[in-house]
Amino acid sequence: MPNRESQTTKRVDPSGATAQWMPLRELAMSVLTSQVWFDRACVWLLNPEQPSPDELLGQRGFGPVEIQAWCNGAHRDASLVADALVAGRAGGTLPDTGLGTKATAGEHASVHAAPESHPQHRWWLAIVSRRARAFTESERQSIDIALRQLQTAMNQPESPGRSSALAGHDDRPISTDLAFHQTTSRLGMPVRELLRRVRDIREQRWPQLEDDVTHDMVIEAGGEQFWVVIRRTRAVDLPRAAQLLVELRPVGELAPPPVGVVSDERIAQALAFLHDHFHENPSLEQMAAAVHVSPFHFHRVFTRLVGESPKRYLQLKQLQISSELLRRSHIPISEIARLVGFTSHGHFNATFRRIVGHAPTEHRLGA
Repeated sequence: MPNRESQTTKRVDPSGATAQWMPLRELAMSVLTSQVWFDRACVWLLNPEQPSPDELLGQRGFGPVEIQAWCNGAHRDASLVADALVAGRAGGTLPDTGLGTKATAGEHASVHAAPESHPQHRWWLAIVSRRARAFTESERQSIDIALRQLQTAMNQPESPGRSSALAGHDDRPISTDLAFHQTTSRLGMPVRELLRRVRDIREQRWPQLEDDVTHDMVIEAGGEQFWVVIRRTRAVDLPRAAQLLVELRPVGELAPPPVGVVSDERIAQALAFLHDHFHENPSLEQMAAAVHVSPFHFHRVFTRLVGESPKRYLQLKQLQISSELLRRSHIPISEIARLVGFTSHGHFNATFRRIVGHAPTEHRLGA
Protein backbone atom coordinates (compact mmCIF):
# COMPACT_ATOMS: atom_id res chain seq x y z
CA MET A 1 0.00 0.00 0.00
CA PRO A 2 1.35 3.46 -0.82
CA ASN A 3 2.71 6.00 1.64
CA ARG A 4 2.13 9.74 1.73
CA GLU A 5 5.42 11.59 1.56
CA SER A 6 5.90 14.18 4.29
CA GLN A 7 7.75 17.41 3.76
CA THR A 8 10.20 16.78 6.59
CA THR A 9 11.51 13.50 7.93
CA LYS A 10 10.75 13.34 11.67
CA ARG A 11 10.60 9.66 12.56
CA VAL A 12 10.62 6.22 11.04
CA ASP A 13 8.08 3.49 11.72
CA PRO A 14 8.84 -0.24 12.34
CA SER A 15 8.62 -0.96 8.61
CA GLY A 16 11.36 1.53 7.77
CA ALA A 17 8.90 4.01 6.23
CA THR A 18 9.40 7.72 6.78
CA ALA A 19 6.08 8.68 5.20
CA GLN A 20 2.55 8.29 6.49
CA TRP A 21 0.85 5.09 5.41
CA MET A 22 -2.42 5.46 3.48
CA PRO A 23 -5.05 3.06 4.90
CA LEU A 24 -6.68 0.76 2.39
CA ARG A 25 -10.09 2.40 2.82
CA GLU A 26 -8.58 5.77 1.84
CA LEU A 27 -6.71 4.27 -1.09
CA ALA A 28 -9.91 2.72 -2.45
CA MET A 29 -11.82 6.00 -2.26
CA SER A 30 -8.88 8.02 -3.58
CA VAL A 31 -8.64 5.84 -6.70
CA LEU A 32 -12.38 6.05 -7.30
CA THR A 33 -12.56 9.81 -6.66
CA SER A 34 -9.81 10.39 -9.22
CA GLN A 35 -12.04 8.90 -11.92
CA VAL A 36 -15.66 9.93 -11.27
CA TRP A 37 -17.86 12.24 -9.20
CA PHE A 38 -20.28 10.50 -6.81
CA ASP A 39 -22.21 10.96 -3.57
CA ARG A 40 -21.87 7.45 -2.17
CA ALA A 41 -19.72 4.48 -3.02
CA CYS A 42 -18.40 1.21 -1.68
CA VAL A 43 -15.71 -1.08 -3.06
CA TRP A 44 -15.54 -4.76 -2.15
CA LEU A 45 -13.40 -7.82 -2.75
CA LEU A 46 -15.97 -10.39 -1.83
CA ASN A 47 -17.50 -13.80 -2.01
CA PRO A 48 -20.80 -12.74 -3.64
CA GLU A 49 -22.72 -15.66 -2.17
CA GLN A 50 -21.90 -14.74 1.44
CA PRO A 51 -20.23 -11.31 1.78
CA SER A 52 -18.64 -10.24 5.05
CA PRO A 53 -17.93 -6.72 6.40
CA ASP A 54 -14.19 -7.43 6.33
CA GLU A 55 -14.42 -7.77 2.53
CA LEU A 56 -15.35 -4.10 2.27
CA LEU A 57 -12.21 -2.25 1.12
CA GLY A 58 -13.55 1.30 1.24
CA GLN A 59 -16.79 3.25 1.40
CA ARG A 60 -18.26 6.71 1.54
CA GLY A 61 -21.81 7.54 2.61
CA PHE A 62 -22.79 4.14 4.03
CA GLY A 63 -23.01 3.39 7.75
CA PRO A 64 -22.35 0.23 9.77
CA VAL A 65 -26.04 -0.67 9.95
CA GLU A 66 -26.44 -0.55 6.16
CA ILE A 67 -23.27 -2.55 5.54
CA GLN A 68 -24.17 -5.21 8.12
CA ALA A 69 -27.72 -5.53 6.76
CA TRP A 70 -26.36 -5.92 3.21
CA CYS A 71 -24.03 -8.71 4.34
CA ASN A 72 -26.78 -10.36 6.39
CA GLY A 73 -28.99 -10.87 3.36
CA ALA A 74 -29.95 -7.62 1.61
CA HIS A 75 -27.40 -8.42 -1.11
CA ARG A 76 -29.62 -11.34 -2.21
CA ASP A 77 -32.27 -8.88 -3.39
CA ALA A 78 -29.75 -6.70 -5.24
CA SER A 79 -30.73 -7.12 -8.88
CA LEU A 80 -28.02 -4.73 -10.08
CA VAL A 81 -25.32 -6.72 -8.31
CA ALA A 82 -26.57 -9.96 -9.85
CA ASP A 83 -26.60 -8.36 -13.30
CA ALA A 84 -23.10 -6.90 -12.87
CA LEU A 85 -21.67 -10.28 -11.85
CA VAL A 86 -22.89 -11.62 -15.21
CA ALA A 87 -22.33 -8.66 -17.55
CA GLY A 88 -19.53 -6.77 -15.77
CA ARG A 89 -21.65 -3.70 -15.04
CA ALA A 90 -25.26 -2.65 -14.52
CA GLY A 91 -27.12 0.63 -13.99
CA GLY A 92 -30.28 1.52 -12.09
CA THR A 93 -31.21 3.06 -8.75
CA LEU A 94 -29.62 2.67 -5.33
CA PRO A 95 -32.40 0.44 -3.88
CA ASP A 96 -31.62 -2.04 -6.70
CA THR A 97 -28.16 -2.54 -5.13
CA GLY A 98 -29.62 -3.73 -1.82
CA LEU A 99 -28.10 -0.74 -0.03
CA GLY A 100 -30.81 1.85 -0.63
CA THR A 101 -34.20 2.59 0.90
CA LYS A 102 -37.42 4.13 -0.38
CA ALA A 103 -35.92 7.52 0.46
CA THR A 104 -33.12 6.87 -2.04
CA ALA A 105 -35.34 5.53 -4.83
CA GLY A 106 -34.36 8.42 -7.08
CA GLU A 107 -30.62 8.00 -6.53
CA HIS A 108 -28.80 6.77 -9.63
CA ALA A 109 -26.45 3.81 -9.20
CA SER A 110 -23.83 2.03 -11.27
CA VAL A 111 -22.49 -1.37 -10.23
CA HIS A 112 -19.26 -2.83 -11.62
CA ALA A 113 -17.78 -6.30 -11.13
CA ALA A 114 -14.56 -8.07 -12.10
CA PRO A 115 -13.30 -11.56 -11.12
CA GLU A 116 -10.22 -12.05 -8.92
CA SER A 117 -7.84 -15.00 -9.25
CA HIS A 118 -5.98 -15.01 -5.89
CA PRO A 119 -7.81 -16.44 -4.12
CA GLN A 120 -10.43 -17.86 -6.44
CA HIS A 121 -14.19 -17.33 -6.17
CA ARG A 122 -13.85 -13.65 -5.26
CA TRP A 123 -15.06 -10.62 -7.14
CA TRP A 124 -14.14 -6.98 -7.19
CA LEU A 125 -17.35 -5.00 -6.80
CA ALA A 126 -17.90 -1.24 -6.93
CA ILE A 127 -21.29 0.29 -6.11
CA VAL A 128 -21.36 3.99 -6.97
CA SER A 129 -24.34 6.34 -6.68
CA ARG A 130 -25.36 9.99 -6.88
CA ARG A 131 -28.56 12.03 -6.81
CA ALA A 132 -28.00 14.58 -9.60
CA ARG A 133 -28.01 12.50 -12.78
CA ALA A 134 -27.36 9.06 -14.18
CA PHE A 135 -23.83 7.96 -15.00
CA THR A 136 -22.76 8.35 -18.61
CA GLU A 137 -21.02 5.66 -20.61
CA SER A 138 -17.77 7.56 -20.28
CA GLU A 139 -18.15 7.69 -16.50
CA ARG A 140 -18.92 3.97 -16.35
CA GLN A 141 -15.71 3.31 -18.24
CA SER A 142 -13.88 5.48 -15.73
CA ILE A 143 -15.28 3.40 -12.86
CA ASP A 144 -14.06 0.25 -14.62
CA ILE A 145 -10.61 1.83 -14.85
CA ALA A 146 -10.66 2.72 -11.15
CA LEU A 147 -11.52 -0.86 -10.24
CA ARG A 148 -8.63 -2.15 -12.36
CA GLN A 149 -6.25 0.39 -10.82
CA LEU A 150 -7.15 -0.76 -7.33
CA GLN A 151 -6.82 -4.38 -8.36
CA THR A 152 -3.32 -3.66 -9.69
CA ALA A 153 -2.34 -1.80 -6.52
CA MET A 154 -3.44 -4.75 -4.40
CA ASN A 155 -1.82 -7.42 -6.57
CA GLN A 156 1.50 -5.77 -7.32
CA PRO A 157 4.31 -6.02 -4.71
CA GLU A 158 5.76 -2.70 -3.59
CA SER A 159 9.25 -3.89 -4.56
CA PRO A 160 10.97 -7.10 -5.76
CA GLY A 161 11.19 -9.83 -3.16
CA ARG A 162 8.15 -8.64 -1.22
CA SER A 163 4.64 -10.01 -1.16
CA SER A 164 1.41 -9.17 0.62
CA ALA A 165 -1.93 -10.54 1.70
CA LEU A 166 -5.13 -9.15 3.15
CA ALA A 167 -6.60 -11.36 5.86
CA GLY A 168 -10.11 -11.18 7.26
CA HIS A 169 -11.03 -10.99 10.93
CA ASP A 170 -10.90 -14.80 11.10
CA ASP A 171 -7.57 -15.23 9.21
CA ARG A 172 -9.15 -16.30 5.94
CA PRO A 173 -7.33 -14.81 2.94
CA ILE A 174 -9.31 -12.05 1.23
CA SER A 175 -6.53 -11.11 -1.17
CA THR A 176 -3.05 -12.47 -1.87
CA ASP A 177 -0.76 -11.19 -4.55
CA LEU A 178 0.86 -13.76 -6.81
CA ALA A 179 4.19 -13.53 -4.99
CA PHE A 180 2.55 -14.35 -1.64
CA HIS A 181 0.78 -17.30 -3.21
CA GLN A 182 4.06 -18.55 -4.67
CA THR A 183 5.85 -18.12 -1.35
CA THR A 184 3.37 -20.22 0.59
CA SER A 185 3.41 -22.87 -2.15
CA ARG A 186 7.21 -23.03 -1.91
CA LEU A 187 6.98 -23.41 1.86
CA GLY A 188 4.40 -26.19 1.51
CA MET A 189 2.15 -24.20 3.82
CA PRO A 190 -1.47 -23.16 3.19
CA VAL A 191 -1.95 -19.39 3.08
CA ARG A 192 -4.34 -19.51 6.01
CA GLU A 193 -1.82 -21.39 8.17
CA LEU A 194 0.81 -18.71 7.64
CA LEU A 195 -1.73 -15.96 8.35
CA ARG A 196 -2.79 -17.78 11.53
CA ARG A 197 0.84 -18.00 12.66
CA VAL A 198 1.21 -14.26 12.19
CA ARG A 199 -2.04 -13.71 14.09
CA ASP A 200 -0.90 -15.86 17.06
CA ILE A 201 2.32 -13.83 17.42
CA ARG A 202 0.52 -10.54 16.93
CA GLU A 203 -2.11 -11.35 19.56
CA GLN A 204 0.56 -12.23 22.11
CA ARG A 205 2.67 -9.12 21.49
CA TRP A 206 -0.05 -6.57 20.77
CA PRO A 207 -3.22 -7.84 22.51
CA GLN A 208 -4.81 -4.38 22.23
CA LEU A 209 -4.01 -3.80 18.56
CA GLU A 210 -4.97 -0.41 17.16
CA ASP A 211 -6.21 0.23 13.64
CA ASP A 212 -3.88 1.85 11.09
CA VAL A 213 -0.72 1.41 13.19
CA THR A 214 2.32 -0.35 11.75
CA HIS A 215 3.99 -3.21 13.63
CA ASP A 216 6.55 -5.77 12.57
CA MET A 217 8.18 -9.05 13.55
CA VAL A 218 10.78 -11.50 12.29
CA ILE A 219 9.48 -15.05 12.13
CA GLU A 220 10.41 -18.49 10.83
CA ALA A 221 8.03 -20.40 8.57
CA GLY A 222 8.72 -23.52 6.55
CA GLY A 223 12.42 -23.36 7.35
CA GLU A 224 12.78 -19.78 6.07
CA GLN A 225 12.94 -16.44 7.85
CA PHE A 226 10.72 -13.46 6.99
CA TRP A 227 10.45 -9.86 8.06
CA VAL A 228 6.71 -9.41 8.48
CA VAL A 229 5.03 -5.99 8.52
CA ILE A 230 1.41 -5.84 9.68
CA ARG A 231 -1.32 -3.20 9.81
CA ARG A 232 -4.92 -3.68 10.92
CA THR A 233 -7.50 -1.60 9.13
CA ARG A 234 -11.26 -1.50 8.47
CA ALA A 235 -13.59 0.41 6.16
CA VAL A 236 -16.54 0.62 8.55
CA ASP A 237 -16.90 0.59 12.33
CA LEU A 238 -17.89 -3.04 12.85
CA PRO A 239 -15.94 -5.68 14.83
CA ARG A 240 -16.11 -8.18 11.95
CA ALA A 241 -14.90 -5.54 9.48
CA ALA A 242 -11.31 -5.71 10.77
CA GLN A 243 -8.72 -6.70 8.18
CA LEU A 244 -5.02 -7.43 8.64
CA LEU A 245 -2.59 -6.38 5.92
CA VAL A 246 0.43 -8.70 6.00
CA GLU A 247 3.59 -7.98 4.03
CA LEU A 248 6.40 -10.54 3.76
CA ARG A 249 9.92 -9.26 3.19
CA PRO A 250 13.27 -11.05 2.88
CA VAL A 251 15.19 -10.84 6.12
CA GLY A 252 18.46 -9.90 4.46
CA GLU A 253 21.81 -9.71 6.19
CA LEU A 254 20.67 -7.46 9.05
CA ALA A 255 17.77 -8.44 11.27
CA PRO A 256 16.91 -9.58 14.79
CA PRO A 257 16.58 -13.36 15.19
CA PRO A 258 13.20 -14.92 14.35
CA VAL A 259 10.96 -15.30 17.40
CA GLY A 260 7.51 -16.80 17.47
CA VAL A 261 5.10 -17.26 20.35
CA VAL A 262 7.13 -17.37 23.58
CA SER A 263 6.39 -19.01 26.92
CA ASP A 264 6.63 -15.78 28.90
CA GLU A 265 4.03 -13.12 28.07
CA ARG A 266 6.30 -10.41 29.48
CA ILE A 267 9.02 -11.20 26.96
CA ALA A 268 6.44 -11.10 24.16
CA GLN A 269 5.40 -7.64 25.37
CA ALA A 270 9.07 -6.63 25.53
CA LEU A 271 9.60 -7.69 21.93
CA ALA A 272 6.63 -5.54 20.92
CA PHE A 273 8.06 -2.64 22.92
CA LEU A 274 11.48 -2.93 21.26
CA HIS A 275 10.01 -3.07 17.75
CA ASP A 276 7.75 -0.10 18.40
CA HIS A 277 10.28 2.03 20.32
CA PHE A 278 13.66 1.15 18.78
CA HIS A 279 14.03 4.77 17.62
CA GLU A 280 14.00 5.91 21.26
CA ASN A 281 17.01 3.68 22.03
CA PRO A 282 15.56 2.48 25.36
CA SER A 283 17.93 1.42 28.14
CA LEU A 284 17.79 -1.98 29.81
CA GLU A 285 16.04 -0.34 32.77
CA GLN A 286 13.41 1.20 30.46
CA MET A 287 12.82 -2.10 28.67
CA ALA A 288 12.37 -3.93 31.97
CA ALA A 289 10.11 -1.22 33.39
CA ALA A 290 7.87 -1.43 30.31
CA VAL A 291 6.99 -5.03 31.24
CA HIS A 292 7.22 -4.58 35.05
CA VAL A 293 10.23 -6.81 35.63
CA SER A 294 13.53 -6.13 37.39
CA PRO A 295 16.39 -5.38 34.96
CA PHE A 296 18.43 -8.41 36.14
CA HIS A 297 15.55 -10.88 35.77
CA PHE A 298 14.45 -9.33 32.48
CA HIS A 299 17.94 -9.61 30.95
CA ARG A 300 18.25 -13.25 32.01
CA VAL A 301 14.83 -14.42 30.79
CA PHE A 302 14.92 -12.39 27.55
CA THR A 303 18.34 -13.77 26.60
CA ARG A 304 17.24 -17.34 27.34
CA LEU A 305 14.01 -17.18 25.32
CA VAL A 306 15.15 -14.97 22.45
CA GLY A 307 18.74 -16.11 22.00
CA GLU A 308 20.17 -12.58 22.11
CA SER A 309 20.57 -10.07 24.91
CA PRO A 310 18.08 -7.18 24.96
CA LYS A 311 20.80 -4.69 23.96
CA ARG A 312 22.01 -6.85 21.06
CA TYR A 313 18.42 -7.43 19.88
CA LEU A 314 17.75 -3.69 19.96
CA GLN A 315 20.89 -2.96 17.95
CA LEU A 316 19.93 -5.55 15.32
CA LYS A 317 16.48 -3.98 15.00
CA GLN A 318 18.04 -0.53 14.66
CA LEU A 319 20.45 -1.79 12.02
CA GLN A 320 17.66 -3.56 10.15
CA ILE A 321 15.84 -0.25 9.76
CA SER A 322 19.03 1.64 8.97
CA SER A 323 19.79 -0.88 6.20
CA GLU A 324 16.31 -0.31 4.78
CA LEU A 325 16.83 3.44 4.80
CA LEU A 326 20.32 3.25 3.35
CA ARG A 327 19.20 1.09 0.44
CA ARG A 328 15.79 2.64 -0.26
CA SER A 329 16.17 6.35 0.47
CA HIS A 330 18.51 9.30 -0.02
CA ILE A 331 18.32 10.40 3.61
CA PRO A 332 21.73 11.57 4.88
CA ILE A 333 23.53 8.99 7.01
CA SER A 334 23.70 11.36 9.97
CA GLU A 335 19.88 11.69 9.83
CA ILE A 336 19.47 7.91 9.56
CA ALA A 337 21.58 7.53 12.69
CA ARG A 338 19.21 9.88 14.54
CA LEU A 339 16.07 8.25 13.16
CA VAL A 340 17.00 4.76 14.33
CA GLY A 341 18.02 5.91 17.81
CA PHE A 342 21.79 6.39 17.84
CA THR A 343 23.13 9.26 19.92
CA SER A 344 25.65 10.34 17.30
CA HIS A 345 26.75 9.80 13.73
CA GLY A 346 30.08 8.47 14.99
CA HIS A 347 28.47 5.93 17.30
CA PHE A 348 26.26 4.72 14.46
CA ASN A 349 29.21 4.34 12.08
CA ALA A 350 31.26 2.44 14.65
CA THR A 351 28.41 0.08 15.60
CA PHE A 352 27.45 -0.54 11.96
CA ARG A 353 31.04 -1.30 10.99
CA ARG A 354 31.58 -3.59 13.99
CA ILE A 355 28.45 -5.68 13.38
CA VAL A 356 28.16 -5.56 9.59
CA GLY A 357 31.83 -5.46 8.65
CA HIS A 358 31.73 -2.32 6.54
CA ALA A 359 30.67 1.31 6.82
CA PRO A 360 27.14 2.61 6.19
CA THR A 361 28.41 4.45 3.09
CA GLU A 362 29.60 1.17 1.56
CA HIS A 363 26.31 -0.48 2.47
CA ARG A 364 24.39 2.22 0.64
CA LEU A 365 26.52 1.59 -2.44
CA GLY A 366 25.67 -2.11 -2.32
CA ALA A 367 28.72 -3.53 -0.59
